[in-house]
Amino acid sequence: RVPVSTRLVTNWTTTVNANGTVISGARLGCLTVNASNVVIENSAITCSGYVGVQLNGTGIVLRNDTIAGANAGSGSVQYAVRDWGSGNSIVGSYVHNCTQCVYSSVTAITDSFIDVDATVAGIHYEAIYDPGGGPGMAIQHSSIVNGHKDQTAAFYAAPDGGQVQGVTINGSYLAGGGYTIYPTGQLGQSVRNVAVTNNVVQA
Repeated sequence: RVPVSTRLVTNWTTTVNANGTVISGARLGCLTVNASNVVIENSAITCSGYVGVQLNGTGIVLRNDTIAGANAGSGSVQYAVRDWGSGNSIVGSYVHNCTQCVYSSVTAITDSFIDVDATVAGIHYEAIYDPGGGPGMAIQHSSIVNGHKDQTAAFYAAPDGGQVQGVTINGSYLAGGGYTIYPTGQLGQSVRNVAVTNNVVQA
C-alpha cells in the first residue's frame, strides 16, 4: 500500500502509451497501460465499475500502491487489476473494494494484500482469478483473502482462456471463499503444474 508519509498529487492520466514511464506519488483514476517497462509506485488508484488498471504491456510494475474501488458497494470495481500483458508484477500493494480483484494468468504478486471486501448482488467473488492461457502466476509472501466464506475462492483458476499451468503460491496466507484454493479443469482442459508450498490456509 501507499506509504503513510507519501503526499499524493492528483494525476489526470488515464492511458500510458510511452515505454519506461514512471508515475510516483499520484492519485489516479481508472488506468490503461499499453506500454512496457512502466512503473507506477507509491500511488492510489481509485476506480469504480469494470476495470481499475488494465495492463497490456510487458515488464510493468505496480509497487507500493493502493488499488481500489471507491467503496465496498455500488462504487466497487470488478477487476481491480486485469493483466493481458506479460512479465508484470504487483509488489507491496493493497488491492480491495473489488469482487474479482486480480484477473490474470501471468502476474507475479509479492508482499501484497489482495482483499475481496466488496459486496455486489449476483456476482462471483475471487481475490485472484487465473483464466489460463498464460505461463502462470507466481504469488509470494502475500495475503489473499475472500471475505465471502460461501462464495467461490481466494484463488480460483479455470481455463476460460486456455490451459491453466505453472502456478506457484508460496509463503502466503490464503483465507475465505467456498473453497479457499479452487483450481478447476473444464472445457476439455486440465490444470497442470500447480505448486502450493509453505502457506497458511484458513477456511
